[in-house]
Amino acid sequence: MTFVLGLSLAIGAVSLYATTFASTTVDAATAAGVQTVTPESMSGIEVGTNLLMDGFRNPGAGEWIAVTAVTSTTFTATFAHPHAAFSNLTNDPKRVPYAAMWGT
Repeated sequence: MTFVLGLSLAIGAVSLYATTFASTTVDAATAAGVQTVTPESMSGIEVGTNLLMDGFRNPGAGEWIAVTAVTSTTFTATFAHPHAAFSNLTNDPKRVPYAAMWGT
């Protein structure tokens, strides 16, 4: 994964953000707890990636998850809530709803 260092002199903030984003779906339903899931694509998903699960179709049930393990076709993360089949999964700022990005 490639990272870009962002510096804002106006507010004195330094941030590190990914330049390779994930945007896919998970075809099977996902239960709460530690789960290994198989997304349609593993592109942009690696250990340490933070992803928004189910943030489009059901914003109230959307949650941020942290990837803790990967294989070539699956990833493992801890889910606080169950999610229906065909839930969306992304960390692309162009695809994350504003409220989910800022916690409002």
